[in-house]
Amino acid sequence: MRKFWNITQKNFVSLLTITGLVYLIGLILNLIIMYGILGGLRDTPVFPLASTMSLISVAMFWIISGPFTVKKYFTLAISMSTTRENYILAELFQTVLGSLILYIICVLLFQLENGVLIPLCYSEFSREQPEIPFFTTLFGSFSSGIFWVLAFAAIALGIRLFLGSLLIRFGQIIYWVLWGIWMCASIYLSSMDNEEMALLEHNIDYAGSLLHGHFIPLLCCAAGIIISCIGICLLKKQEVRCI
Repeated sequence: MRKFWNITQKNFVSLLTITGLVYLIGLILNLIIMYGILGGLRDTPVFPLASTMSLISVAMFWIISGPFTVKKYFTLAISMSTTRENYILAELFQTVLGSLILYIICVLLFQLENGVLIPLCYSEFSREQPEIPFFTTLFGSFSSGIFWVLAFAAIALGIRLFLGSLLIRFGQIIYWVLWGIWMCASIYLSSMDNEEMALLEHNIDYAGSLLHGHFIPLLCCAAGIIISCIGICLLKKQEVRCI
């Protein structure tokens, strides 16, 4: 397990490095946009682009890398006398703890950009803050933020265990299955008529109105728990060849 934790620490350091690089790129892009493209529109409010890019990159990398981590290290951990239960508990612990740490880092980066860098670098632009409901919900209150972190951790854990178990069991074919699902969804969305698109936009707006409540994070938690349970059942039945 010590080797497994060392690998986890290396992955987490890589994630922090990527987050920092994306944050720096976001700051540079914001300067180019505000002073280069929108240089003549001084009444334009400054959007916290770096924080947004960092938040999205952290979430996407944390979710996408999870199944590949499970595929790569599950067999290694079991072959080194780690029980399946201990491995699953380790995945649970690192997913929840990692999500919490990443949330704290994103909060600090958001406060740095919104409270220090924007007033310092964009003093000539409008000081009016753009209304960002999701940021208000996520960063405005620590209690609501933690609630969303737990919801994200549940979804991330479910994807890690479920897709990771499928990658172990079926191998590269899962890539093509996921690609096919993505293409079918894209084709379906592109073929929607105006009424269907309007209904979809209405549903998205309605979901956005629930951001200040607990419906969406509770739904994410429930979905994550169900998917995690399926993944755990698959991992417990997974054959392992010692390496």
